[in-house]
Amino acid sequence: MKSNIDLIAFGTFGIPNGFRQTSLLIKSDNFSKVKTFDLNTNAIKIFPNAKVYSIRKQLIDEIPSIAYSVYSFAKEKSSDRGGTFVGASILFFENVAPESLILNCLDDFHDQLVSNIYNIKDSVIQVNHSDEFRLPTNIRDFEKISFNFRQIGDINFIPTQKDLVVYEIIKPELFEKSLELLNVYDTIFFTKSDDVAKFVHEKQLLKIANQQKDFQIEIDAYRTRKEEEKKRALASAIEKIENEIYRLDEAKHIFLRKSNHEVSNCEKTLEENNSQLKKLTRQNQEKKDQLESSKKLLKSIAEQYDQVKTNFATALEKLKIGSVDVEKVFNQLRIDHKELEDTKNKITIPSVTKISNSSERDFFNKTSRYEQNSSYTVNVSDGSSKKISKKTKTYKLAMIFFCLLWLFTIIYFLYFEQINSLLF
Repeated sequence: MKSNIDLIAFGTFGIPNGFRQTSLLIKSDNFSKVKTFDLNTNAIKIFPNAKVYSIRKQLIDEIPSIAYSVYSFAKEKSSDRGGTFVGASILFFENVAPESLILNCLDDFHDQLVSNIYNIKDSVIQVNHSDEFRLPTNIRDFEKISFNFRQIGDINFIPTQKDLVVYEIIKPELFEKSLELLNVYDTIFFTKSDDVAKFVHEKQLLKIANQQKDFQIEIDAYRTRKEEEKKRALASAIEKIENEIYRLDEAKHIFLRKSNHEVSNCEKTLEENNSQLKKLTRQNQEKKDQLESSKKLLKSIAEQYDQVKTNFATALEKLKIGSVDVEKVFNQLRIDHKELEDTKNKITIPSVTKISNSSERDFFNKTSRYEQNSSYTVNVSDGSSKKISKKTKTYKLAMIFFCLLWLFTIIYFLYFEQINSLLF
């Protein structure tokens, strides 16, 4: 129980100590992180025969805490200034107890503190520091608290720098309702003292709710704002999910269109390469197998897109009727997105280089020219042996033929003239 609750006594002790507070249960450095229960006496003042109760929120080492306190008038031993006080507080961590039980314990703790003449006599504080208080060892109903804990609830612990004073008869219902208003105020004070209420009203530094009606107006206003914020958040969530469903459809079409186009190109290129180069058969088959695996995975991704879309559509309907928590929907949205992206990252569409007809023809043409040129090369060794090319042999034969033809023509014309002269 000591880790969930603390009892604190405090007061104003004049020079040199001023305000001091002491823990009964927490004996560590953590107590120094508890905000003081001192009052701004320019805004609220404790009068003789008056009590002021308060409920306050605070994060202590990121742990939510709620403190219930009671203040009463007491003079400082060395001063006659007004507004001085002593008080008691019950500080809860993460949990609280029923308000009626808290008030019983708080009142008994405070009564024992101020009724001890070692602490206070004739409304004058007798000690110089809260550490010197003689504190009660047995507080009524205190042991029951540990058996009646409940969670603090949905309270925003970010400081608002605003406090409220409620002028009303003190009763557990006020404390219970005030928990809601801790979303709006850091501290809520309660008093039935006319003098305290008049002082607060005149100073106008703190907001005051007169009687139960004004307090209920504060609560109703908060609930209205909260309901409006909830509606806006719900509308925003619905819009985001509707947009996400639309984006999923668009992403699906774009991704599949692009991927299927790549698959189609790969298939076409593989078929062309397979018909052109027999040597690439084995490699093409491997890529084709890999491509078939990619196509199956693409189909699986398409189905996963549809499933995610269905999940969001279902969540959207539940959001509209209020049967599911918005945060849970967005958590699932992030999970579905991650699973979808993980699946998409598994796909590997093989890269295939197209071998064109011209490339193949150029390859073989280059090879043929190389072979022809190499067969007509003339090699000379020691300047004595030569390999005569076919072109040289043809040229010589042509020259011999033309020479013979020329010689025959000369002989023909010579003899032809002589024969004609003899005959005619």
